[in-house]
Order: sequence, then structure tokens, then C-alpha cells
Amino acid sequence: MIIDYSTYRPTIEMLRGAGVTSVGRYIGWDSVPGHPSEGKNLTNTEADSLTSNGISVFVSFEYEAAAAMKGSPQGQADGTLASEQLAALSAPDGVTVYFAIDFDIPDFAPGSSDPKAKLGAAADYFAAINALHRNYAVGVYGGFYAVSRLLSAGLATMGWQTSAWSGGQWDNRAVLRQFGQMWGGNADVNTALLPTVDFGQWPRPSSQGSQPQQFVADGTVSLANAALQHGRPVSELLWLTAHHQAGGYAPVQSPYIDAGEWDAPMPKGMIFWA
Repeated sequence: MIIDYSTYRPTIEMLRGAGVTSVGRYIGWDSVPGHPSEGKNLTNTEADSLTSNGISVFVSFEYEAAAAMKGSPQGQADGTLASEQLAALSAPDGVTVYFAIDFDIPDFAPGSSDPKAKLGAAADYFAAINALHRNYAVGVYGGFYAVSRLLSAGLATMGWQTSAWSGGQWDNRAVLRQFGQMWGGNADVNTALLPTVDFGQWPRPSSQGSQPQQFVADGTVSLANAALQHGRPVSELLWLTAHHQAGGYAPVQSPYIDAGEWDAPMPKGMIFWA
């Protein structure tokens, strides 16, 4: 079981008893001098206790629910702090930081199909984080539209989607889904969608299965058939394609992927990873 929590602190015995294998925790300005603190940030002692007991850790960066709307300067500050706090936690290279859009983000460009335009200042926020080129992967936590648009824009490599603000829609590229609660609402329940179980946690998971490769569709094979042929679920092919392609989905990919009709043949020339 994968859960996340903030100020609540279940014991190792509670976690083991519930079958928890990984927990999501916070980093951010909460513990920084000069900022009010709720005591929700992950500490070294806590991280060591979890990992030494066989429970992996992954992190979300959140201090203000709508911090991303402050644009590039906030992104640069948050991205820099994330790197400093990961180093202080002795987190290994390659973990993911899920920067939170913890509110119902509006569509800032209803007449446009450009995911960056639809994100407004949040696109600048994530662009500034990516420009830092730190040793962590840039992820996003949020509802359907926040996760979907950031993945399509190539501004996040991993998505952690919550059922809130999603209207029952799920983006198949998101590696984590948050969909329920436990312990009286003090912890959220999540599921990982990929059999490779790499959602940016540490200790870093060992690689499993064959290494993904790039393929070009010939116009006759559907995404569902390609997934079956390569022994990976459709959700994993979508994630691999988004993860390995800089700049988000290409024009030939977007209409097919947005339609969600995986049994229809992929357009000729469409690149996918499997």
C-alpha cells in the first residue's frame, strides 16, 4: 500500500500493520526560519526510520496551495530549496519532487490547444524549475487538468494525480493516483500504475524488465495491440512516451492520445515507446 500524510505521524508498527510499502511526505518552506511552520516537513530522523524499516519515501513540495501561480521567480526559489532539502535528507539522485498545484486550476486559454497557454503562470513556474537542471526529476501533483497539461507540455516527467478537481477523469500517464483516505482522514491512499514501480521514491527501485525502445507506428497497429505485443499496459506506454520525448507530445500524437481510443490504429509515423 502507498499512502501520504502531512502532520500526522503513524508509527512504524502502524505502517507495517496496514501493509504500507511507501509513504509520500512533504518538503518546502514549512520548516525554513522566517516562515510559519505546521511541522509537516519530512525530517532526517523520519526518513531514516522509514527506509531502514523497508518503507520507501517520495516527496511533494508544497507550502502554498497556489504557489505555482506566482510564476517564474517562485519556481526558481522553490526548485532551489527542493534541491537543498533533498541534499539535507541524503536523498539519492534521480528521485522525483512533485511540485503541487493543490487547487482547481482554471483554463487560462480556453480558445487554445496549447497546454502551456492553458496553464498560465504555472507554466512559467515549472519552466523555471526545469531550467535549474537539478539532480531530481520534476513532477506535478494535482487534479486532472494540472497533471495532464503539464505532462503534455513537457514541463513535468511524472504525474501524481488526485481525484479532487478531476471530475472522474484520470490521465493514464500519471504514475500515482490518490483516491481515498484512512486513519480517520489523516492519511491518503494511493496506487501506482506502473509495474516498474518507479514513481520517484527512495531507496531507488532496481530496474525491472526490458529497457524501453522507440518505435514508429506503421498506421495499422493500435496502442492497445502494441501494449499487448510488448508486454506492458497502455498506461506504461503512455508514460514512457511522455517521459522520453522532450517538449511533450508531437502534433501527430496529440489528437490520437487525447481521444483515448486505444483500439484504433495509431497514425502512421507516430512515435511511441515500449
